[in-house]
Amino acid sequence: MDEIEILWIKNEEPIKLGDYAKDFGIDISTLSYHSIPSSTFPWLESKVRNGILRDLEDEWNEKKHESMACFSGVRKGVYVITLANNIGIEYGGEVPQVSQVLYIGCGALKQRLNAHLKIWIPAITSSIYDFALNFWMTEVKRQKNATFFKEVESDLLWEFREKHKAIPLQNKIMGVSHDKLHSYGRGWDRPLSNSSKKLKNGWAIKPLGKNPWRIKLDE
Repeated sequence: MDEIEILWIKNEEPIKLGDYAKDFGIDISTLSYHSIPSSTFPWLESKVRNGILRDLEDEWNEKKHESMACFSGVRKGVYVITLANNIGIEYGGEVPQVSQVLYIGCGALKQRLNAHLKIWIPAITSSIYDFALNFWMTEVKRQKNATFFKEVESDLLWEFREKHKAIPLQNKIMGVSHDKLHSYGRGWDRPLSNSSKKLKNGWAIKPLGKNPWRIKLDE
């Protein structure tokens, strides 16, 4: 069986929503619904989201393999969103493991990442103030297998659960295409490894009690 090679493309520098807001002269740590016009919030969210997507698009189009589509044209993408710098999530099991992975997904890259930046990323940022993120992205296609990208997503999710006895913090379900055996080349699961050297002496955090981000452990 031929080894499947996966080319991951990641943002060069960690991404913080607050840094993008500062480009428009706004410090999000001081924002208050009572002190500024209500129209400012959707305007700022749109500007920040579009700025991040623009930078991810530039990164992708600069580093992609010639066989890959341009960023806006990727329909069979796989991506992993992780924390960066010195913060990780403590996942379960008898011996807790720390991971920076927040979400594993697949689909049309630009549309899917736009949705995450619009919905849950700002929400979790308000819960854990302005942490930094990395976006790992790839395009996986195979002749005569239209759903191959979903199989890769599923393999990543199962690989993660095997180690951490839980699914990533923001994933709701496991992948649905884990019924085929694949042989991957070295580094296929690189986004699942803690990429930040700062994490070694950093922090492991975990949502507690009734926190809506509570980790769902295997029963």
